[in-house]
Amino acid sequence: MTYALQADSSTGNTTPAIRSQIGNQPFISVDELASVKGFDGEAVAKLKPYVTAVPYYLPINVNTASPVLLNALSENGEDFASFAEQMQTSPAQTLDDALAMSPWNGMESEQSNKLKPMLAVESGAFVTLIDISMPARNKDDNDRHRYVTAMISKIPANRVEQADTTASSNASMTNNEVGDDASQAVIEPFNIRQWTYRPTL
Repeated sequence: MTYALQADSSTGNTTPAIRSQIGNQPFISVDELASVKGFDGEAVAKLKPYVTAVPYYLPINVNTASPVLLNALSENGEDFASFAEQMQTSPAQTLDDALAMSPWNGMESEQSNKLKPMLAVESGAFVTLIDISMPARNKDDNDRHRYVTAMISKIPANRVEQADTTASSNASMTNNEVGDDASQAVIEPFNIRQWTYRPTL
């Protein structure tokens, strides 16, 4: 897979655009959307704050999710702005606690049960940025920097062997199964990339 730089018209930042055909496999980077028909750099830039890409299913953390993302889960126009604001100061300790709050508690049980396997109260994927500083060769020059980004996943140990299954079959996992194995989570890095400039995360 090859990358080229393209300018983001909304921010002026340069981001990698995938020029060659993407593989027939789950995405490991949101930037891969740039190769999908109907998406361009501007559309991908708008989506980036709300989505992530991992090669296997992970639930959405309701404590940190944007209200825009939570609103997208609603079938009846519920507004999650107040809920998201409350989670910033008083995060839910369990998923049942979160679902007992408004507007979750106003949903029909069928919709609530459908969404429950997609939700959690802790995150399962993180992005890291490593800044490597190299001393300047001459005293009049600035230090040189190289950067490395990596996605890090935290998934229950009993799900590691099933990481390559389809999202639909993974979605059948209940949130209780996630919680039961949280203490035995496996930490794995993926999508490790090197940069000559500081990337925008």
